[in-house]
Amino acid sequence: MLLCLLLLAALASPDGKLKVTVEPRGADLVYSATLDGKPVVEPSTVAFGPWEGILEGRRQKVRSAWKPVYGERAEIPDRYNALTLAAPTREIELRVFDEGFAFRYRLKGSGPFQLSGEKTEVRFPKGAEAFEEHGPEGEYALVPVEAIKRGCERPLTVRAAADRWVSVAEAAATDYPRTLFSPTGGGGLVTETAGPIGGSLPFTTPWRVFVIGRRPCDLPERNYLVLNLSEPQRIEDTSWIKPGKVIREVTLSTRGGRRAVDFAAAQGLQYVEYDAGWYGHEYDDASDARQVSPDPKRIASIPDHGGLDLPEVIRYAKERGVGII
Repeated sequence: MLLCLLLLAALASPDGKLKVTVEPRGADLVYSATLDGKPVVEPSTVAFGPWEGILEGRRQKVRSAWKPVYGERAEIPDRYNALTLAAPTREIELRVFDEGFAFRYRLKGSGPFQLSGEKTEVRFPKGAEAFEEHGPEGEYALVPVEAIKRGCERPLTVRAAADRWVSVAEAAATDYPRTLFSPTGGGGLVTETAGPIGGSLPFTTPWRVFVIGRRPCDLPERNYLVLNLSEPQRIEDTSWIKPGKVIREVTLSTRGGRRAVDFAAAQGLQYVEYDAGWYGHEYDDASDARQVSPDPKRIASIPDHGGLDLPEVIRYAKERGVGII
């Protein structure tokens, strides 16, 4: 591994059109990105500083593809250039794809640790707008980035310019608190975790992912970038996994279940789903999914509810070629 004191590191995508630059500024480490030579992410500070004495490590080229068990694509390209930058107690790994870029942190050492949170900054070009949303089922609003309020959800879709769109997401989030975005002032955003970060060293954080395109439709077409950055699936026998379309049953009743099954069979849907409440109150730890017990609050407004015989609904659905989730 070639090591040299970092002054400035530049890493381009395989097609050379996306470029990410990393450089130290005092004790901070700052990254930025351009697409076709135009700014997508303005200079932003990474987390877990200080970063004095950072060294440039190994560069790597990966040109491969893999086949998912199911999904939109029969084969997914996994092509990127990579670079590792190391400080005495931490390092950062960067990957740049044609579809975007991502980086993650590795905390070195041994034994237990706990940190109050992560503060990864992201700044966009002046005039950028974003689809702000709060809560997992909130309403979206297109607002200037500098107007975003604390606790904005991710992924965050950003119109950096008319010909530059970004979706800021995360991948491989295991044993890590939920991450949201909050303003820093002056148009910047910073990650905030829903709780402290803890575990045992050495420790690797989730990827901070930037899916990038020239058009809004490029973003969903490149959503496999998140899959590329996640751990490979470890299920050996995948024959039982059968994707399909689903309708949600909301009355939590036998009668409603049969009606949903009839609709699914008539419309070519593969599944009927019973969501929260069929086993009791969804936020009560005493609720037991080993038994059927509809939440009284959910069914109180349904006249002549009649109860839920879930085994009967499953039998009824099986006769009609519909699965129950």
